[in-house]
Amino acid sequence: MKVRQIVDLIRESAKEVDEQNTFGFDRVRLVTSMAINDILFQIFKKDASNYDIYTKPYEVTIDRSVPREPSVTLPVSIIQVQFIGDGVRNIIPINSNFFTFQPVSYDTLTLYRGTPLNKMDDSIPYALLGNKIIFSESLPSDVASVRLLLVRPFEAYGLDEEFPIPSGQDVNIATRALQLLGIRQPSNLENNNTEWQRQPSQQQ
Repeated sequence: MKVRQIVDLIRESAKEVDEQNTFGFDRVRLVTSMAINDILFQIFKKDASNYDIYTKPYEVTIDRSVPREPSVTLPVSIIQVQFIGDGVRNIIPINSNFFTFQPVSYDTLTLYRGTPLNKMDDSIPYALLGNKIIFSESLPSDVASVRLLLVRPFEAYGLDEEFPIPSGQDVNIATRALQLLGIRQPSNLENNNTEWQRQPSQQQ
């Protein structure tokens, strides 16, 4: 379902409670994003593989301007979770020998410098720091760019982008969004559930 359609369905649910409510599209989009991100966090916490359908690839160039800290700037915002690196599902070197990357904290990354741990079992340590990914200095010099598989939060999607609603979570998302708007769950929210389920088939 497209982001625009999801937000419109939440607005319709709000109007069913009180027709006088005039919640602007941007406000409803914001609370819908908060509701979806809350629910995604719970789902991802149970099984991180649930991230995979939300990933999008980006090719970025390595910046080596800071000594001993090759890095890339994230091209988009990523979902914020308590687990190190979970908004970055994978990093793949381009036009170079294949190896893996291992997320660590920035403090750990700095402690590794100049030690054998700087390269762990053919894995390259990296750390998220703000909007940057900083790699270990052991990153081979022939790696000029990498492909990032990133998990974006709902608010980073375009209005006409498709966003996969987690299976069985449509009512929970609507209920949470309405709570954030200060509205009680409407008694006929189950009807909205039918609408959420029916919407994708209308686009086929």
